[in-house]
Amino acid sequence: MVGYRLGKRRAEHGELWYAGFWPRLGATLIDGLVLAPITVLQFWLLPHSRTGSIALQIPLSLVAISYEVILLARYGQTVGKMAMRVAVFRVNGDNIGWREVALRCSVDSVLGLAGSITYVYAMTRLPATNWNGGWLAISTSLLALQPRWSRWLNHALNAWTLSELITLLFNRRRRALHDFIAGTVVVRVSDQTR
Repeated sequence: MVGYRLGKRRAEHGELWYAGFWPRLGATLIDGLVLAPITVLQFWLLPHSRTGSIALQIPLSLVAISYEVILLARYGQTVGKMAMRVAVFRVNGDNIGWREVALRCSVDSVLGLAGSITYVYAMTRLPATNWNGGWLAISTSLLALQPRWSRWLNHALNAWTLSELITLLFNRRRRALHDFIAGTVVVRVSDQTR
């Protein structure tokens, strides 16, 4: 993979070029395409195999989480960030490490994994005789079988996402909440190696 380093302007002027909303959205969409096979596998498996769906839900969620954690810790970028020529650094401009990545990804990972666990719980409650029809019918049944508190989990995820967006849009360095938690910034980079 291509390494990254801060652009020439930082070396000359000591400034970071902060990445705003659009490059970060583009990176998120590209990462979504990279992870699309996992989503397709989950949707395909759902009406075909109850056991397979239950057995693979948590591991597939962990793969999606690991994708971001490992790439950020190793390269400071995911595939989407590489394509958009942005990277994550510490606020002082140093490369990030495992600690910053763990802090940065903590809330999304916990909320996502908790959502997967409630989905598995619902899968175990849906009788095998009701496991027919398409993925939409099964998904609708599974939503009804999730525990009541999972609705609060969905509200928490929506509130977190909205808070991230508002924070990103209204500060000079374009830091989202997870950047404040981890002490990081997302900046434009050159595509030269470190």
